[in-house]
Amino acid sequence: MKFVFYDRDDNKTYEGWKYPPQTNPVEFSSLEEFVEWSVEVGLPRHTFVPPNGEQNRTPYWLVFCESGYD
Repeated sequence: MKFVFYDRDDNKTYEGWKYPPQTNPVEFSSLEEFVEWSVEVGLPRHTFVPPNGEQNRTPYWLVFCESGYD
């Protein structure tokens, strides 16, 4: 599974963790591995956006982060 990341606040970092560029997808062997990793890095609240759609024109799943969520 390959994911690209985007933060709604257009931040490049979140609590010291640097978002990888959208042109460089991050690959995980399973969703379980992604979940363990997201807890480890402290990924903020996020939503999955399917690939090749109107809001995500990449062939990878988009992880839309909401670090500025109120």
